[in-house]
Amino acid sequence: MERPKILIVDDDPNLRRALKIRLRANHYDTVQASDDHSAIAVAQKEQPSLIILDLGLPAGDGFAVLKELKDVDTLSGIPVIVLTGRGPQFNEQQVLQAGAAAFFQKPADNRELLEVIRTIVPNPWPAMGPELSRRSEEALTTKDAESRTVGMLPDSTRGPETTQTVVLLSRIVEQIADSVILTDTHGIIQYVNPAFEATSGYGRDEAIGKTPRILKSGRHDPEFYRQMWEQLARGLPFKGMVINRKKTGELYWVQQTITSMRDKSGSLTHFVSVSQDITELRQKQEQEFQLQLARDVQQRLYATPPVVSGFDIGASAHPADETGGDYFDFIPMADGSLLIAVADAKGHGFSSALVMALTRAYVRCFAAMQMELDELLARVNQMLLKDLDHGDFVTLFLARLDPGHRTLSYASAGHVPGLILLNSGDVKCMLDSTGSPLGLFSGSKFTLQLPISLDPGEIAVFLTDGVTESTTPDGNQFGTQRVLDKIRALSHNSASTIADGIYHATRAFVQGDIQDDDITSVVIKA
Repeated sequence: MERPKILIVDDDPNLRRALKIRLRANHYDTVQASDDHSAIAVAQKEQPSLIILDLGLPAGDGFAVLKELKDVDTLSGIPVIVLTGRGPQFNEQQVLQAGAAAFFQKPADNRELLEVIRTIVPNPWPAMGPELSRRSEEALTTKDAESRTVGMLPDSTRGPETTQTVVLLSRIVEQIADSVILTDTHGIIQYVNPAFEATSGYGRDEAIGKTPRILKSGRHDPEFYRQMWEQLARGLPFKGMVINRKKTGELYWVQQTITSMRDKSGSLTHFVSVSQDITELRQKQEQEFQLQLARDVQQRLYATPPVVSGFDIGASAHPADETGGDYFDFIPMADGSLLIAVADAKGHGFSSALVMALTRAYVRCFAAMQMELDELLARVNQMLLKDLDHGDFVTLFLARLDPGHRTLSYASAGHVPGLILLNSGDVKCMLDSTGSPLGLFSGSKFTLQLPISLDPGEIAVFLTDGVTESTTPDGNQFGTQRVLDKIRALSHNSASTIADGIYHATRAFVQGDIQDDDITSVVIKA
């Protein structure tokens, strides 16, 4: 339904702003002009239903504008209300004789002005009532760290000193980022601010005359609304998180405050709702919660280093994100040996963590079949080929520790080399890869290396590349040599201390820079 249009001609921008807000709250559209020349041009272009004219224009005489309006055929039928602050030489009789429909001296009484406007230009939209109209213009949202309340200011006609304040506060309501809804006592929407339109998707004309039920999501039960109205009936503001539905059907979360507004006599006049869209914040909190939950689950998947007679075993895993793509495991075998797995999925974060959980399940499943390490890698490779996206892969190092014979055999699918150090600190051997990474090639072959003896005092270390590739801001990598130096420096400590020490050494090396990869190490002291 098209609303009547009113042209406001006044050189005071504050007054034009105040009139615009007051008229829009009463369902009138407005256009504006600030001088006599633009007044005629705007009137000819817009063909308003009514003109509100100030006689004291800066570049001419308002009487001349009034006369010209009456002389132009296309404009002569438009009624004019004179609203002026000029002196007593402009009296009502003089103005009415010049062709005006009504005369008001500034400051005008808002209620009388609106009554005259509605008489001259009937409006099919429901009237708000003068008191509600005044208050809707002057609604102010005041916010602090604890709450949001809506205050109502005195009528600007009570004194010219309040005009600028009212205009400023009206701008606040119009420009504030929170949604503001003003309803009557029956819940009929009388006003919404631009933030409401932007958030909900409903335009002002679509919302006014409706109830806030247009936002109802169906996610709250009747008890929720009963408690809300009970709170308001007691004269207390309602505060809570509400799930609303946009015009598009999309759900959004708001932190809402609804306040009962009363007049001087204490009678309820309307309700004001102020809502802050917290959808992004809630989604972020939900994501953080889910990631923390995933991390907790993943941490439980890391097996506790077992107690093995004649050996000290320790491990350390530190994801770069809440979840990581590194994985280690200890699996006791039926023959008394211990299977040790250290793996690294491409990348890091949640998706890599899912790949690691899948890899762990496959390794444990095939290990229960008492397979040799090379065959186990081949089986896991075939399974991952079906699961991974193109270009994704997993490197996996498998070792079997035989405590009775004090030997270690291994097979490696593209993994960073392991290390065995002699009691003297020299490198006994490097445990190089014996095949390609998993999940890339269907025909991959893997080689099982012959058992290597582990004599007392020797140390075996299995790493992921997050250790050796930890990089300083200027591009230097931690490298294998620094790993060896750290192991030697901590060789008289426990295996767990050595594993933790390697991690802390990498973090110190990068000078506190952001960790960009998962860091994992497993240490076996013979």
